[in-house]
Amino acid sequence: MNVKQEIRDADRRIQEQINVSARAALVRIGVDVDAMDREEAEKRARVARESFAAFGAAVGFALNTLIEFSTAFVSGFEAAMTTEVEELDR
Repeated sequence: MNVKQEIRDADRRIQEQINVSARAALVRIGVDVDAMDREEAEKRARVARESFAAFGAAVGFALNTLIEFSTAFVSGFEAAMTTEVEELDR
């Protein structure tokens, strides 16, 4: 294992110990840490829903643009072919 990985692992373990100690201290002073955790989870879920909705809107817009482009292309092609056929019929 390299030194950088060992340092990252040690940092992670230290941070976990800090988090456990901080949580215990909050519980001792009467803070409802479970409610805080629920609020944070609800916030992350709301952000995820909003992000997914924005992604869906962007995909819908892109599909609508593609459909409009395809329709314009087919209409232009049809008009060109109709004009060419009319000229050949003369």
